[in-house]
Amino acid sequence: SISLAMEAVRNIYAGIASGKGLMFKCSVDSQIGPALLVDPIRLRQILNNLVSNALKFTISGSIEINAELVARGEHDERVRFYVRDTGIGISERDRARLFQPFAQAEGDRRISGTGLGLAISQRLATMMGGSIEMMSEPGKGTTVILELLLPIGDPQMLVKADSVSTRDWLSR
Repeated sequence: SISLAMEAVRNIYAGIASGKGLMFKCSVDSQIGPALLVDPIRLRQILNNLVSNALKFTISGSIEINAELVARGEHDERVRFYVRDTGIGISERDRARLFQPFAQAEGDRRISGTGLGLAISQRLATMMGGSIEMMSEPGKGTTVILELLLPIGDPQMLVKADSVSTRDWLSR
């Protein structure tokens, strides 16, 4: 489920956030349909990358991950996942480079990593027919938005789904 996928990501990072004195919030819009077809492994990988970055660059304040219903069609729903932080923020110049493999923002050299997370996340989002957008301002935090158009599945299939096929289903 979307809730379970987001909660799994939150649980991975809750201890780190708590250790840094950060509030960590997670919410799922109750209007999101009960049976959406998606690859939960890719979704978790994207959210893991985004939350990991948020934690890396947030010294105080909070991190939140939210899923919101944007639009519902006859056969699909448009869902936006937000990862917001109150971290150091990223300049416009650096934002333009960050989706390139091995690129990192300049500035605080104490923070390191491969710089692959955003490039991989963007590639996964594209493979899922979605997109990633980043809004940020130095000193004021960052918001990364993952938007996916998810086909609506048959809710009755959720009951019949076995452990192998549940990878293909996401429900609220």
